[in-house]
Amino acid sequence: MDSYQDFVTEINNKSDINLNSIQIGGDQLTRERFSGAKTLRSGAYTAKDRFDNLYPISFELFHTSMNFLDLMFKVLFNKKTFDKGTLNGEKVKINRSSVNEDVKNHYDDDKDFMVSYVKSYIAAALMEYFGIQDIAAPMTKNKPRSNP
Repeated sequence: MDSYQDFVTEINNKSDINLNSIQIGGDQLTRERFSGAKTLRSGAYTAKDRFDNLYPISFELFHTSMNFLDLMFKVLFNKKTFDKGTLNGEKVKINRSSVNEDVKNHYDDDKDFMVSYVKSYIAAALMEYFGIQDIAAPMTKNKPRSNP
C-alpha cells in the first residue's frame, strides 16, 4: 500500500490535478489485505500514512466465479461425447478449440463459452415459449396482454 500511496503522492506533486481518492481493489484476498493495512494504519498522524486517499476498496468475486465455472464443467462437460446440446458437442459445433475442461488454465475462454452457451439456450427457450420461428417472426403463442 505504501507503493500505491507513494505513486499517488508523486502524481499529485507533478500535476495540477489533486487526486483526493483513488479506487483500489483486486480479488477478495487482496481486498482483505488492503483493508487490513488501512486498519493497521488508522491511528497514524498523517493522511498519507493512514492511506486516506486510497478508497474505495473494491473486489471481484473472481475465485467464486472460477469455482462455479469449474463445477459446471466437471458436471456438464464430457470430452468423450459430441451429442447435440452437450457442452463438448456445442464446443465442436461452433469451433471453440480454446475451450478446455481445465478451467483454471483456460478461465477466460471457458467463461466466454459458458456465457454464450447459457444465453443461447435462454433465447431458444423463450422462442419456443412464445412460438417464434426466427428473429423476424411474430409471437404466435403466450402473447402478453396489453394494458388498455
